[in-house]
This record gives sequence, C-alpha cells and structure tokens, in this order.
Amino acid sequence: MLRTSKSTDFCRKTLTYLFYRRMVDRKSPTTVDVLEVLDTWNFNLGLVRCKMSITIQYWNITARAVFAQALAAAGGIEAKLNDTAANLWPTCNANNGISKEECPFGQMPVLTVEGKDGVIAESEAIARYVATIAGLIPSDPWVAAKSDMVWARCFGTWNELTACQYSADKAAAWEKFGKTTVVEKFAPLEKMLAKSGTTFFAGDKISASDVVFYTVVQLILMSNSNSDPLHGFPLLAKNLEATRATGSLAEFTSKMAAPYYKV
Repeated sequence: MLRTSKSTDFCRKTLTYLFYRRMVDRKSPTTVDVLEVLDTWNFNLGLVRCKMSITIQYWNITARAVFAQALAAAGGIEAKLNDTAANLWPTCNANNGISKEECPFGQMPVLTVEGKDGVIAESEAIARYVATIAGLIPSDPWVAAKSDMVWARCFGTWNELTACQYSADKAAAWEKFGKTTVVEKFAPLEKMLAKSGTTFFAGDKISASDVVFYTVVQLILMSNSNSDPLHGFPLLAKNLEATRATGSLAEFTSKMAAPYYKV
C-alpha cells in the first residue's frame, strides 16, 4: 500500500479545496481563503505541525538557549539539551557533539534536528525555527508581523539585560534597567493589549511573541529576585498567566536552570 507523508496529504487537501472553490462556488480562492483553511487544518504556511526531536547544544544554564527551549515547551516539541558536549567545548567531536570548528560562527548555542543536515547557530534564529515548527507563527502575514514587532521589542529588552552583566558599573546598570528600562520597554506593550482588547499580542490565539515576552519576564525575575517587572501592568500580567498555561511551559519554568545573568 502506498504511504503518503504529511506534506503530501497537505498538498492533496489544498488542491481539493481549490478545486471545490473553482467548480462549486465558481470563484477563484483568494490568498485569505487559503490562509483560513490552512489555519483550520492547523497548518502554518504549508508546514505541518508535528512533534519533532531537536537537540540544543548549550550549557545547563538559563541564558541564550532559553527562548528556544520555552517555545518548544509551549508548542509540544521535544527539545533535548546536550550540555555534555557543551562542557567539552571546544574540543567535542562527531561522537559527542558539535565542535567549535563545525559551528557556523564558532559559538553556542547550536541546533541540530533529526533528519536534517548541518546545524543552525544564533539563539534568535534557533528560536525562530522552533517557533515555526511548533505552530506559533501566525499564518496571516499581517498578524505574524504584529507578533514579530513584539518579538523584536522583547529581544531588545533581553539585549539590554545582558549588557548589564558586562557594564563597568554593574550596580548602576542593573538599577537603571530595573527602574527605567523595563518600564520604557513594557509600557507600550500594555497599551497595545488595552487597545486590542485581547489577551495575546497577535489576536485571540497565542503566538511566539507571547512566549518570548513570558521568557523575558522570567529572565528579569531570575536576574533579580526583588524585581517586579509587571508592577502597574495588569494586562501584561494577565498575558503572562495565560501564556504560562500553554503546553508544558509551566513545568519547564519550574525546572529552569540557574541564570547566567544576575545582579
């Protein structure tokens, strides 16, 4: 018996839908029509949402790999951490991990995926890939762009947090970050939710930006146990709790390793 892959089944369903619109409705389907049916079938721009086995090579610390790990937890993707190879860095080999010479930019984290050739480097690129296979990128390009702008805002906040670690005056840098930077970064996000009337940043459904925001808040809390980044932001607090309930994100959060960036 001929066995078809999920991608083949996707193409079959799409062609069947297009034929129906042409022959029965006597209308040509629009891009919006196609996107709507893809969303109904839980497809994301032709990519089948399915559980995959991915491996992230990095140390067992909460730092640059955590965004991809959180997105995997929210989307039901099994993400293995190869910290054994990371601890042998840079001399690990093909039998126990990816060596520094094999990494595109000579840095970790790096991502490997079962059945795929090569590796993916750069924490944000890794996070983007995981978000895609987890079905957390909206199928509508406009809605996806709304999610992306929040994603970018959150990564900007993360970059400013990491800069505190390397500041000449760490105490002053962390104080400014906690009292000024967080408020400046989060206030517009609170206004966005107030204007949209939705719990999530990109509409009624959770998207990658919600998980990235959630992760940034966890990093802030872990970096300074006395911080209260959501003080005065009730809608962001509501978003945080709704996101926490997605997939196995709450369980993942409870098991997060010690943070690298800390006051």
